[in-house]
Amino acid sequence: MTNINYFGIAKKIVEEKYPNCDGALMAGSIIRGEGTETSDIDLIIYDDNIAKGYRESYYFDGVPIEVFVHSKKSFEYFFDFDCKKKMPSLPVMVMESRIVKDTKYFEELKHRASEIYQIGPGKLQKSEIDFMRYFITDLKDDLIGSNDEFETILIANELLVKLHEFYLLTNNKWIGRSKWIKRSLSKYDDEFEIKFEKIFLDFYSTREKSILLNLIAEILLPYGGDYFEGFSIGKDDVE
Repeated sequence: MTNINYFGIAKKIVEEKYPNCDGALMAGSIIRGEGTETSDIDLIIYDDNIAKGYRESYYFDGVPIEVFVHSKKSFEYFFDFDCKKKMPSLPVMVMESRIVKDTKYFEELKHRASEIYQIGPGKLQKSEIDFMRYFITDLKDDLIGSNDEFETILIANELLVKLHEFYLLTNNKWIGRSKWIKRSLSKYDDEFEIKFEKIFLDFYSTREKSILLNLIAEILLPYGGDYFEGFSIGKDDVE
């Protein structure tokens, strides 16, 4: 990273663009010490006078800025929304954030964010596990039968996402997207993440399906393995 005073920029933004806000937090990769030359500043603005939460992006002093403006009501809404998605984006941002402009409410907010993260997404029902098993099995069969190189890569990409979701959710751990797939796996089980990453990198390099098929079998085995026969959805729904 460069020697830019990111926290100083964050304070300047709050003072100039959101002078009447109730409070402000700085979050994201820079706060975690993981920023790069392309990292932006993530700002959470607390303003209890807004009608609804919103997001905006712009450059300030040449630095990209992502701003998330929330009231108490919208914090509650998006905390709940993220929990339903099994990806606690906003709670994690709040939990890891540094205070730029303080307010008594932040103590409560940070406590709530940490509580949500520690509880996890919740234990899966057997029906939910079977649902995920079925679609992983379906993708596995597609992988085995695929003779088109690009289709094979696309199937593997989808398997990467679905397998990481299955592994984490069956252990009551939060999932991620994009680079957060690696980070979410690593937070829970660093040894498994290293193996998971190596298997997919080897597959993309060699197109050898057996290494990936073995991983699928390993992940599904504790929950009954492949699932096809007997799967049904919607049949017993009441109109």
